[in-house]
Amino acid sequence: MNLQEVAEIVGPIGVLVVVVAWALISRRNGNGSSDRYQVVVAKLDGLREDIGEVKTDVRELRSGLVRHLEDHANA
Repeated sequence: MNLQEVAEIVGPIGVLVVVVAWALISRRNGNGSSDRYQVVVAKLDGLREDIGEVKTDVRELRSGLVRHLEDHANA
């Protein structure tokens, strides 16, 4: 059964009802995905900050290790 056959069975008013219902459902689902998008963005921002802190910690650790090894080499 194709779209044209369905339209012939339900008539123009039925098609209009289906289109309006579909638009309302799509809008409702769209708003939910927008909310989920904002949650995901917030989580990614948090992860970015955490990664920045880890990056800083690793650089400081590396710098400390280099100094430590240089101290041993000079002793």
